[in-house]
Amino acid sequence: MILNHFILNKQTKIYNESMKILLINAVYGIGSTGKIVQSLHKEYMKSGHIVECFYGRHSIKGTDSTIKKCAFEIESKIHHLISKITGNIYGGMHFSTKKLIRMIKKFNPDVVHLHILNGYFVNVYKLINFLKKNRIKTVLTNHSDMFLTGNCGNALDCCNWEKSECRKCNHIKRVNGNISLNRTHYFYRKMKLAFEHFDTLKITNVSPWLTKRATLSPILNKTKINTTVLNPIDDIFFSHSTNNPYNSLHLKSKKIVFYLTASFDNPEKGGHNLFPIASKMPDVTFVVKSALPHKKFKELKNVIFIDDVLSQKQIADYYHYANCSIILSEKETFSMVVAESLCEGTPVVGFLSGGPETISMNEYSLFSEYSNVDLIVKNLNFILSSRFNKTLISDSAFKKYHTKTIAKEYIKIYEKNI
Repeated sequence: MILNHFILNKQTKIYNESMKILLINAVYGIGSTGKIVQSLHKEYMKSGHIVECFYGRHSIKGTDSTIKKCAFEIESKIHHLISKITGNIYGGMHFSTKKLIRMIKKFNPDVVHLHILNGYFVNVYKLINFLKKNRIKTVLTNHSDMFLTGNCGNALDCCNWEKSECRKCNHIKRVNGNISLNRTHYFYRKMKLAFEHFDTLKITNVSPWLTKRATLSPILNKTKINTTVLNPIDDIFFSHSTNNPYNSLHLKSKKIVFYLTASFDNPEKGGHNLFPIASKMPDVTFVVKSALPHKKFKELKNVIFIDDVLSQKQIADYYHYANCSIILSEKETFSMVVAESLCEGTPVVGFLSGGPETISMNEYSLFSEYSNVDLIVKNLNFILSSRFNKTLISDSAFKKYHTKTIAKEYIKIYEKNI
């Protein structure tokens, strides 16, 4: 492990002269993309680059002058409400967008790196057109389907974005609520027009699966779809402590499966599949961390819900001391759960959901068709009955996911684009 750190630190030295890098994301330091941007920000600063981060929602504490909020919260809330009727998810935001453009002009970056632009904090069309018109070197990282569809962030199995420019959308209620006007084709065309002739743009995607989808997108396929760059995993998921959090739970079972999900009740996250799985494996304890508990948790003795707010370090410990982690989503473009679990030396079992099976390490993970509970149970039993060297898994994951590795890949893309 020490050798890995030494090698990567040496490699870091080959970064060329410092650049002015601007990172733009909906949030900073919270949520998956907020933590990704935070990791890249810190790594670029360590490497001597001049970096600023502009974010849109949920003000953060601290006095770091390189992290700046670019949106007005009241405007975001008003636009969110209006968009529930108009379907205009990525427009509006007049004052916040003007503020962001002023901030970009003032910083005058060598390269702008766009991450997630949803969350009602910027007029995406105006921002893209501003960067295009002023020939500002731009890298766009696809974390979701929003730039493929011009509308929803997760198209699931819908192919209308590829075949019919999102005409007659059947998912409008799922994406934007029951009272939204169905204007998906109009906004699809608007997004496509914004990206046309954007000669200073390069696109990366967080998984090979998403890269393949992006090359099929009529919105993006005429721009420079560069490559796949995985999401970075911070140092905290490689520092294995001696604090076993499961000791305080006084578990009778010797086999533990950890399930971390942002929203257990979101059908797309597949939490409902946990209960039939757990009922078929009474000798295994399933430990769940999510935003809200489900009433069925009380019905199964081998399912435990963690109520406490957990720090990143505590989550890392839950990964590390579990025998296996599980992911049950219908569709994911990457899955930080998969990468973080492997970084902590813990194998993964899940459904085939797009991104996860293409970014995971095959020798330490098993994926099966969505909603096939029997196959998941079979795979879990196989993993739980096998012996794995956690140090070996973690060392392999370090080379694949660590922030230094990912930052280096992005720097090469920035340099080619300048």
